[in-house]
Amino acid sequence: MENSRLKINVVAGIVKNPAVFDIFQSMGNMADITIHSIENSCFYNSYKSSVPIKIYPAIKDMLGYMRGLEAELENSDIILALENCTLSSFQATRAAAKYEVPITIYSTHDQLFFYEEAPNIKAVQNDIISNSSRFIYCSPSVKSTLLADGVTEPCLTYLPPAVDINRLNFSLSKREKFRSYVGISNDQNTILFLDDLAAENNPMVLI
Repeated sequence: MENSRLKINVVAGIVKNPAVFDIFQSMGNMADITIHSIENSCFYNSYKSSVPIKIYPAIKDMLGYMRGLEAELENSDIILALENCTLSSFQATRAAAKYEVPITIYSTHDQLFFYEEAPNIKAVQNDIISNSSRFIYCSPSVKSTLLADGVTEPCLTYLPPAVDINRLNFSLSKREKFRSYVGISNDQNTILFLDDLAAENNPMVLI
């Protein structure tokens, strides 16, 4: 009997936090999922996945490019790419057009006109937007950015956050409780930094 399960290829490209993969693992019982990502030894050695993850070596002078990706996407039923401004997503859209496969872009980028002064990236972004059939966003700010970048409203699909973001709203009582718990006075300025202590994240700028 012919396998009727959908074959979905997820083009993740450069990923710093493997938690982004968890959303696709839940789809594993409905379709055959393969995730394509660029090597990152910081977490791949310890991350356990229920779906296959194909790892591509990083190419120093072509950040985000995945050599051999297009051939891996040939038998896809659906291609899902992360972000609308990366070389890996650009490769995915070209492969989708070549093999006549629908492609969806999952976007989290919400910095308006961030790439206006980077013509090479802007050209890649324009190509992705022009050749993708659907865009998934998870916040109003991402939606506004996609619309400003030229994505039309009918192409947008909202994926609500999996957490209750109302719990993150400012609360004076919670602020005072937290400061008391960690031993920070109410008049002391505090900056929280959540990222790797790597040069590209500019920790010295914060300091």
